[in-house]
Amino acid sequence: VPSVVKLFEDDDADVELPRVAMQTISRLCRHLSLADFASRIIHPIARVLDVPSADPRSSRDQAQMLGVLELRRAAFDTLCEFVFQLETEFAIFVPMINKVMTRNSLADSRYTQLVFSLMKGQPLVRSSEDGQSGGSSTGQVAPSQK
Repeated sequence: VPSVVKLFEDDDADVELPRVAMQTISRLCRHLSLADFASRIIHPIARVLDVPSADPRSSRDQAQMLGVLELRRAAFDTLCEFVFQLETEFAIFVPMINKVMTRNSLADSRYTQLVFSLMKGQPLVRSSEDGQSGGSSTGQVAPSQK
């Protein structure tokens, strides 16, 4: 697991490698308990989310921005898997993730709904997309509306 997590922040890699690494951790999280590694996985995910987006006006930056959006989507999908696995133990990570989301104007409806349910003590409900291996189509990453 630690070797896969190192790929999240590999500066020499294309965006595809960190994205696939996160999807791998997400899939493992569905079948294995990664609670002992939670902090070592969630903190690097937060650092990935904390990378500023490229300038959308530049054509070169548009491709980079698309890659960053795909990486962020994989990051939020992985965080959602940890919410399901850790349940109330995930609460310790919520302030850190929320700070990163606020600083970078990020929003993810699925993650936000899961955290809301978790904090209110409501049951966590998996949507039909949560079981798919390619991630969730509802886990959109978009600038938050202010």
